[in-house]
Amino acid sequence: MMNKPLPDGLDEIIWRGTTNNGHASVFERFAARQLVEAGAGQIRQIEGEHPLNVIRLESTDMFWMRFDDDEIEGLQRDLVLGVEAALNRLSFVDIEARGHDNGMGLVSTLTEEECFRAATRSMHMWAAHARFVQQEATVENPEQTVRGAKAARGGAWDVMTRFIAICERLKLPFRLEYLCDVDPKSGQMAVTFSVPTALMMPGSDFVGGQWIDARAERAGRAASYALRLAGLLAQAAFTTGVRVTSVDVTGRLGSLRGQPVLSLGFDRSPFQMGVQPAYVSGRFDDTAQDNDPAAIVQMLQPARHALSFGADRGLMPVEPLPLPKALVRQHVPLWKDKRELPDDIKTLVRADFAYELDVMHDDCVVKGPEIWDIVNQNEDSPVTAMFEVESALMQIESAEKDHGDRKPLYCEHPLMRLLMVNVEGKATDRYWKLPDAVYNAHGALSRLNRELGERDKAVAHSEEMMRLAPTTARGAIELSLDYTDVGEDYAGSADALIRGLKTALMPIDVGFMYYRLAFALWRTNNHKAALACYAMVLSMPEGPFHDKSRDESNQLRAKMGEEELPDRDRAEQTLRAAGIPVAPPLTLLEQLAKVAIMLVDAGFPLAADEAVWMLGIMQPADVLPALRRCLRWGAAGITPDSDE
Repeated sequence: MMNKPLPDGLDEIIWRGTTNNGHASVFERFAARQLVEAGAGQIRQIEGEHPLNVIRLESTDMFWMRFDDDEIEGLQRDLVLGVEAALNRLSFVDIEARGHDNGMGLVSTLTEEECFRAATRSMHMWAAHARFVQQEATVENPEQTVRGAKAARGGAWDVMTRFIAICERLKLPFRLEYLCDVDPKSGQMAVTFSVPTALMMPGSDFVGGQWIDARAERAGRAASYALRLAGLLAQAAFTTGVRVTSVDVTGRLGSLRGQPVLSLGFDRSPFQMGVQPAYVSGRFDDTAQDNDPAAIVQMLQPARHALSFGADRGLMPVEPLPLPKALVRQHVPLWKDKRELPDDIKTLVRADFAYELDVMHDDCVVKGPEIWDIVNQNEDSPVTAMFEVESALMQIESAEKDHGDRKPLYCEHPLMRLLMVNVEGKATDRYWKLPDAVYNAHGALSRLNRELGERDKAVAHSEEMMRLAPTTARGAIELSLDYTDVGEDYAGSADALIRGLKTALMPIDVGFMYYRLAFALWRTNNHKAALACYAMVLSMPEGPFHDKSRDESNQLRAKMGEEELPDRDRAEQTLRAAGIPVAPPLTLLEQLAKVAIMLVDAGFPLAADEAVWMLGIMQPADVLPALRRCLRWGAAGITPDSDE
């Protein structure tokens, strides 16, 4: 299944267990039943409209369907995740079989009843999960330190990364999507998680050697599973640190965008004295409770709740428990956040209040995209375009208020605003957000002057871009093009790119700059350094410059008589010897980690959101990408009105 189109793989499993029934093994028949009941036959139609594939996670052995959340919604999403859950039940049968014969057992040795029990057990492992969570309380948190920066023990960063690490390692039959938020000072934590729909539950039971229809029980069983999972997540939250004394857990139907259908609040001492022992002892594993979600609620003993059951014992939409005010304050849009920053952060980011870190909100009389609209509308007349862009600049300047001693600053991405400590200036320097349209205007004027052959004027605008945006790479890229497009000055282009690489962080910028620098160095006969630049591009994840870099590097190697491309380490050594920065610079990543951790611990998650994204893509792990989602959305979840 893993090595062919998903619909073909699923159909083959179904065929082997049904059409070819006379020669099918017990497991093949069981697998076919699970997939047919889950609706796997409809995957072909869905995959025909939207890309779908499946992987098996090394960390848990569970299957994971990969698809675009924005494209596959509603019943289609339920069906896809129902098939994913069916595959996970098969995975649990595989895990069960492996435990036989000293780890050499095969699924083909299991009886039909053993297959059913193994799959059913996957939804009744709460004691094992609870013991795993308990063990995590004594484990050091590897994500407490990132790039040499260490978070405070028991602080927000430590608590959230501990919680995330637990969630990522739970072996659950249904996909777990979650968000968390915490305020260690008040001891309050909130968690939002996805609840499986009735459609995702198994459709039949194996009783007395026969299969019986269990579709009428699906809603109640989904509710019971969701409630048990809510309690487990509360235990995980309390495990993250002794400062967490109150946890509210809200379940949303089907996904984090779904309707809230349960909301339970727990206090630390009652939970640890009563509920946690019940989990560890196995009381929540009893299959007799599967159709009695109300009994699960009695066992959970929530201190507060919002909960309603339908006639089928399924969960009904509810108004969730209100988020604690301490958590709500942390997710005020950054441009509206007037909270003062701690003194140690002020020095690092050269700002006094949270709203000064915003780079996305734009209330200028001329919007950034309007500048490029002017250029596109006058593509046949660069002179007219220049006149209109300059007029827009004058309009902006006439409407701009006085900013006193503050300096203008443009940052292309939010994370770039956190790196101002590396820019020439004083710790007391403060900045005002330069409108996007002003920066875009200088970029447009640089390009338009290039078209007209006016290199000096183009260079002046690109240099102004670098002055106004010292942590943004785009100005250096424009400057390099000024030199190559007018007069083919490849030495000047190389110098501009080397300047830009000192601050380049975004992967797309780094890849493009090394690609352009490789060609510029080639043209100036610095072949060894040029080949190292191509190697840098090709060592990065596949990007838009890979094919050209591969072709050009092959040509250059043939010219040099080199048999192979240098590996990443050799390429970096060559660049350093030539005085060329290795990007992204480690010092900037270390600085980014330090500021991000400090902001999260200080209760400013939105200011750290993109920095954590960057740190996450620089190291292969699930925790930081999941943390980034929590910082961005908080426990309020992703609603239809959410602005991504």
